[in-house]
Amino acid sequence: MDRGYYKDFADEDARQIVEDAIAEDTGIDGYAVGKLLSVYGNAKGQKLAKDFFRTNAVRYIKDTCNVMWNYRAIELSAYGLELRYGDDRVYNLCLAIAQEGELLANPLEHWLTLHAAYILSLLWGVVMVIAWVQQKRPPWLHMALFALLMCTTFLTFFITCGEYMRTMITVVPYMFICMGMAVQRLIVPHGLVSACPKGEK
Repeated sequence: MDRGYYKDFADEDARQIVEDAIAEDTGIDGYAVGKLLSVYGNAKGQKLAKDFFRTNAVRYIKDTCNVMWNYRAIELSAYGLELRYGDDRVYNLCLAIAQEGELLANPLEHWLTLHAAYILSLLWGVVMVIAWVQQKRPPWLHMALFALLMCTTFLTFFITCGEYMRTMITVVPYMFICMGMAVQRLIVPHGLVSACPKGEK
């Protein structure tokens, strides 16, 4: 709705319902969608959306890529804990751990952006291919991390409608694992790693 797709709905009544809901200006997120579904129902509303995307797939992909680019500088973040139960020892312990973790992460927070996630996801694909060629067998760990990075980072823009950084916050530990593996490869001689018995690498 925010992108104005409803203006190209084949169903004129659906367009009018959305336009009237937007004109009400309630300030409620998703109000227009809710209004449309209250009249059309989920099944008909879903068919309306599928018909639109079937005929406007290229436009949707281009618009989503523009959203990715516009959000590139957004820092990866999520909702934090709030101290609500002062006498709850377990809760206070979890809060203390979270606060300590936040202090440790502060030096890194300004580069933990969506842009960094994009770049690392794509670079890890290159690392995966190099590892595959060098080892002459599928690098399963590299492949798993590449799939997690790509799916968590890029597919988020296609399966959610907002707050992308909150949805893809789980990509952060995968980013640290990849960086750790890269540092290990730079520090530990390749010959030493290759010499390890199978199963100890």
